[in-house]
Amino acid sequence: MTRSRRILASASLAAVLVAGAVVPPIGSAAEPRTVTGTGTVGAIDAADTLAAGGTGTAYFSEDLVAELGYRPGTQDGHATNPAGDCSSPVPLPESFEPACMTHDLGYDLLRVADRTGEAIPEHTRRDLDRQMAEQMRDSCGEGGPGTAGCWAMARVAHAAVAANTLRQNNGAPVEEWFPW
Repeated sequence: MTRSRRILASASLAAVLVAGAVVPPIGSAAEPRTVTGTGTVGAIDAADTLAAGGTGTAYFSEDLVAELGYRPGTQDGHATNPAGDCSSPVPLPESFEPACMTHDLGYDLLRVADRTGEAIPEHTRRDLDRQMAEQMRDSCGEGGPGTAGCWAMARVAHAAVAANTLRQNNGAPVEEWFPW
């Protein structure tokens, strides 16, 4: 089986797994903010900035870095969890790795917020999921062989994380083992 057929088969399987889930479309949730300085920024402010497409890591205070337990890196201008990856039950294109690393950082920020008592707005986790999907889709490029399959995988990955976000009531991500 060719790589493109494996990707298409994986996409189909994943789509079946999340069938029936009400998933918001891929699209920008907010305008990117430019944040400078090293003042104290809470985990939710950082997560919202990340989800809005904010670039760099200047908006991470030293207190927030200490709470995370690691210093965020950057790839393609976006802040990332340097140890993050695409933890998916189906193979995803390698070009998705930076998006997954950014998404992992966003989820880590939500866990910090939960641990430190910050309220997590309902939109924040959904916006992080949407930002991941946009980065994945952007990594596919425009036209050319394989683009449609790559875009389909971005939609499937978004559907899967969005369905889990809904299942976990838009709150802090909880590590669980399938089946729930």
